[in-house]
Amino acid sequence: MEHLLTVSSASGSARIKTRLIKQVVAVACAAVLVCATSIGAYAYYNKTPTSYLSLDINPSVELGVNTFGKVISITAYNNDGKTILDGQNVMGSDVKNAVNTLVKSAMQKGFVAKDGSTVIAVTSETDNHTTADALQDAAEQGADSAVESGDDTATIQKENVALERRDEARKLGITPGKLNLIQKLQVLDPSITVDAYKDAKVTDITKKFVELKKETLSNQGNDGDNSSSSPVSEHSKAASQTSSNESEKASEAQSHAQSDNSKSDQNAKTKPDAGTSSSSIASNRSGSDTDTDTNTEESSNASNGNHAGATSNANHGHDVANSHKK
Repeated sequence: MEHLLTVSSASGSARIKTRLIKQVVAVACAAVLVCATSIGAYAYYNKTPTSYLSLDINPSVELGVNTFGKVISITAYNNDGKTILDGQNVMGSDVKNAVNTLVKSAMQKGFVAKDGSTVIAVTSETDNHTTADALQDAAEQGADSAVESGDDTATIQKENVALERRDEARKLGITPGKLNLIQKLQVLDPSITVDAYKDAKVTDITKKFVELKKETLSNQGNDGDNSSSSPVSEHSKAASQTSSNESEKASEAQSHAQSDNSKSDQNAKTKPDAGTSSSSIASNRSGSDTDTDTNTEESSNASNGNHAGATSNANHGHDVANSHKK
């Protein structure tokens, strides 16, 4: 009996040990799996670009940046880009130092003019606005410090484009930054082609953009002048019409006055010569006065002349006039 109890106890202990071992193994496996996953994830994010930054002067290069802000790939998009990469190692650098190194290389190899006319474009390629700002600021600081170290000056342009634009640019053989600049030209002048400017310096593209912008603003100004002159023309037409109406009224009044003169002359024909002579003098005096007045005053004076003629006839040929009225 004691033997059986001893065997049973030993068997139970063995099962407990086995269970503990399995648990330990399971925990260890889980730990290994977690470590392996973490290492794999780190390796993935460390070696896979999550955003890009293109640097364009005329040398055009693109830096692939991982999630930790380190440069993990470099691509030259033209021969000048290959030239500034020659002898430079920026792999593993942060964006600021990488751009600083490449701009200095461009300066040493004559791609940055001494007169300050050079334009350096840095373009972030990401869909994350926070990442875009960080990339652009770092690139700007790197380019600034490089230019200042050589006592030179240059203009630095910052832009951001969506990642989908990168695929379009790669098919055309240019950086997304340069494609973005060319497309700005095309907005102002649709006849411009990518091929015409794919090998151009950023400085030349920028100059062309400024020229087209000035032309556009000038044309808009001319259109504004033409549209603003229309109301003036309409006003002139209205004034002309008003003047014409006033002239017609004056002519009509003058016609009535001439008709009244004609009637007065007919009345005068029945009077003695002395009465006719007096009427003519009054009419001539009135006509002389009207030469220096406006059309409206002319009509009024003409009527006054008729009245004066009639009054003169009444004074000098009273008996004859009365006889005529009868």
